[in-house]
Amino acid sequence: MCGSTPFTLLLLLNIFCLVHSTNYYFIFEGKFHCDILNRQFQYNVQFFDEDYMWLVLIYLYFNLQYFRWNDDDPITEPYKDISPPGDSYFRSKGMLDGDEWMVEAFDIKMVLYHTCTQTGQENRVDMRFRPSAQNSYNLDENKYYRYDFATNITELSGEKIQMARLYKSGQNK
Repeated sequence: MCGSTPFTLLLLLNIFCLVHSTNYYFIFEGKFHCDILNRQFQYNVQFFDEDYMWLVLIYLYFNLQYFRWNDDDPITEPYKDISPPGDSYFRSKGMLDGDEWMVEAFDIKMVLYHTCTQTGQENRVDMRFRPSAQNSYNLDENKYYRYDFATNITELSGEKIQMARLYKSGQNK
């Protein structure tokens, strides 16, 4: 019986957190700029909370690699659009109902597929947003975050750190 007491307490804590969880609402307002003239471009964008539950660190092909316990949590649905050359504005909304244990911030990642290239071929970009959105263990109210950003996506591919304006509040604005 003694061994089941910690398990029971852990189960009750999980149930309490599920019932009293805070909802975290996100709004992403962005501007993509494309310098390819005389051709429209397409893009597909989705935002995630990047999760890290590192199991094993190994060196593979002289690069530090890691295996992950779980996948990134989607915040928004994919947003797709076709835009004329120049600037394209978009707004995407989503929600999370929590984060991993022992984590103090949401690590926001945007996955972008776009055709703003000379060849019109699709490129993938993984953008990690800074600053990170600090989460809170105050479970009695919902949290609201808004990221505003602008970036030139001409020929952009690979990984990028994206600085953004982050607005936080306890109520929706």
